[in-house]
Amino acid sequence: MKITPSCTACIILKRSVELEQMYSDENNQERLSVLRELLEAMGLYIGPDIEVAELATVSFRRMKTLSPHVVKFYETLIDTVGRQARRRAERIAEIVSGKKPEEALPTLLRAAALASGYKPLPVHWRLLEEPPLEVELASVRLGIDHTENAVEYLKRIGREGGTVYYVFATVYELPYDINVVSKLREEFGIKIVGVVRSERYEDYVTLRDLDNMGYTDSLDDIVEIDGDQAVPMAEESQHVIELLNDASLVVVKNDIPTLYFKNNPLRVPILYLFTAYCPVLAKAFNVHEGSVNIVLENVHL
Repeated sequence: MKITPSCTACIILKRSVELEQMYSDENNQERLSVLRELLEAMGLYIGPDIEVAELATVSFRRMKTLSPHVVKFYETLIDTVGRQARRRAERIAEIVSGKKPEEALPTLLRAAALASGYKPLPVHWRLLEEPPLEVELASVRLGIDHTENAVEYLKRIGREGGTVYYVFATVYELPYDINVVSKLREEFGIKIVGVVRSERYEDYVTLRDLDNMGYTDSLDDIVEIDGDQAVPMAEESQHVIELLNDASLVVVKNDIPTLYFKNNPLRVPILYLFTAYCPVLAKAFNVHEGSVNIVLENVHL
């Protein structure tokens, strides 16, 4: 299944919350006018064959045209909350710093998956109201947990000299993702290529975000998705899809990217790290809503 009425409603809610945050009550007429035009633009795309990623991207592009300061709105949010996420992720990295990779990686993978449940805006589908701390890791509700197989496969990639492509999602997840990346490079010698956007799509990672947070050197290489797509879609980023299909493993984060690649599978192994706060995502993987999931597909050990 691709898009559902619930998916459409979630995207509309996200755009509505952005408008509520950016405009004061005195400017309610303006924000309603913007919302009306957004709904008209989205209505042209809604259909059974449309991807959630496509509708989300189209709606945000239209938002940037109608209210260009949405970019500054997100960059301010990223600057504030990104620092908090980094401090908390560093605390988790310190806790596992002296452990063997087989012991440290499960914690780091779980933290990276749990971090996708944090949303800074007051939307109904967020699981966490702040970036996760180590205490939350002990009480998570696990759905699918392929951690053991994932670690074994990553060790094999290290032995064989393979490459992992890491498709980053939000900036608030990024410090937790870098914990995983650093461990894989340091302990297994795996080459890691980060996949980011060249332009702002909501609070998803761009090349500028990597530079601003000092993470560029944490990666062996970086690939940019053309423009401001939520995820590298075949119609607009075929060259990125081709690169992903040559990887030893592709790591996919968060809800929209996970749903996209679930509907459009790659030819290579995929490691999904996500929190199933979205009912559509929970149904797609047959897991409980609110569960934290580490899903390895297309691998035969």
